[in-house]
Amino acid sequence: SLIAEPKQIAKIYSRRWLFLDVLAGIPWELVNSKVPWDVQSAQLFKMLRLVRVMRLLRFLRVDIFNESVKMYIEIRPTLMFASGILRLLFILCAVTHWAACAWFCIGSRSGVGQTWVTKHLPLDFSVSEGYVYSLYYTLTTMTTVGYGDITPVNLGEICFSLLLLLIATVVFATVMGYLTDMIANVNSERNQQAEKILMLSNYMTWRNIPPHLYKAIRRHLLHLWETNKGYDSYEDQLQDHLTPVLRRELRFHIFGRVLRNAPFLAFLRDFEVCLKELATKVSMRMLSRGDHIIRIGEASDRIFILVRGKVRISLNESLWTNPASEELMDEIWSTYAAKRRGANDANGEVFLEGLHTAMMHRKRQKAIDAAVNQSSYASAFKTVDATHSLFSAKTFVRAEEQLLVQDCRQRRAARFIQMRWRQKLRARRARLTSQPIVCSMSIEAPAYFGESCLCDPVEKWDEKPPQCMYSARCEMRSEVMCILRSDIG
Repeated sequence: SLIAEPKQIAKIYSRRWLFLDVLAGIPWELVNSKVPWDVQSAQLFKMLRLVRVMRLLRFLRVDIFNESVKMYIEIRPTLMFASGILRLLFILCAVTHWAACAWFCIGSRSGVGQTWVTKHLPLDFSVSEGYVYSLYYTLTTMTTVGYGDITPVNLGEICFSLLLLLIATVVFATVMGYLTDMIANVNSERNQQAEKILMLSNYMTWRNIPPHLYKAIRRHLLHLWETNKGYDSYEDQLQDHLTPVLRRELRFHIFGRVLRNAPFLAFLRDFEVCLKELATKVSMRMLSRGDHIIRIGEASDRIFILVRGKVRISLNESLWTNPASEELMDEIWSTYAAKRRGANDANGEVFLEGLHTAMMHRKRQKAIDAAVNQSSYASAFKTVDATHSLFSAKTFVRAEEQLLVQDCRQRRAARFIQMRWRQKLRARRARLTSQPIVCSMSIEAPAYFGESCLCDPVEKWDEKPPQCMYSARCEMRSEVMCILRSDIG
């Protein structure tokens, strides 16, 4: 929040930046030229001149990037990760640079005996060579590597090394912790979805949900999570923290285009304030295949706008037509149909075998009748007498009787099957002729349902709403906006 009171501004500034600005604002060159120093004091003053680097801390108070650039970086995870890595490298390089400069100043002091400069550097070394050696020592010390080829020689260098180790512990731990958080945040969305799936599996196991229902629920939730990416719940939390004006502007940006294009709201197109207020009353619904938006006979007191998906509408379907989700029914009938198919195949084989036997018996009986009619009585009598004498043995007589009994059974079975089949055909024909023709059609988004409730006079909107004259059922996953009639009035 913006602070405009001078006393409060001074209080906050004294707690944060006053001390650093005082140290950075001291004219150290003027003090060095005006104040007489002895040798030890002059060397100490040279060390204090390092405090001038505090002036660089003022850059922390300056925004290098404007707000547009920050917004561009924040919406891209790759740029956010790269900017975090660059920030870590900058901090590490800055601390290492300051420590290297201090280490070189300590080693280049005169009159203190042997130093690391006189021990490890040649006599004719340049400033760049000294800086590289100093940077090498500080970097290996801060990263806790410490090769040991450059070591402190006197007491002052040992004290500085101890201080550098303490600083390196804090800086290195901070850098590593920040880097670990950035790497973990890269896969945070994937990890959250994996936790949701695991929680869903545990819940289904706990409730002993059947597999077909579990598959349908899991498929719906995966589609919902992939589509919304968890922003639907965050959107509700965000709008609760916004002011009424900002909430109205945000929801108008989300739903304003759909409300402007709605033909039943054409009278509000010139009144943007009304559309913004109406946008705050809109609610969203995610529906699966088989879900009903409206049913015949229900109270028509709200309007539905199909934003995405496909819907089948009907004028004379029953109220309870397909009450369950078709995705769930597909899972159930896919298992049931396989079992029934095997039973039907076995019954079909028995039926065909019996029908073939009956047809063969009928052909043989017709052949015998034709032979009897064509021959004379005497010749037929002689043939029957010869046949009787031929098959007079008891075994052949018993076999003939059994064959006749079997033929009769098969004939009756075939007649019964044919009779039942004809009855089913007649019942099916009667049922089809008695039922009315279903008037239905499929429509895709954008589409509007229930807007006829606005045709009643406004004075009657508080009375009992009219009934829906048609039903609308989703044929695929759909997204629907809902507006109450009372919110429009």
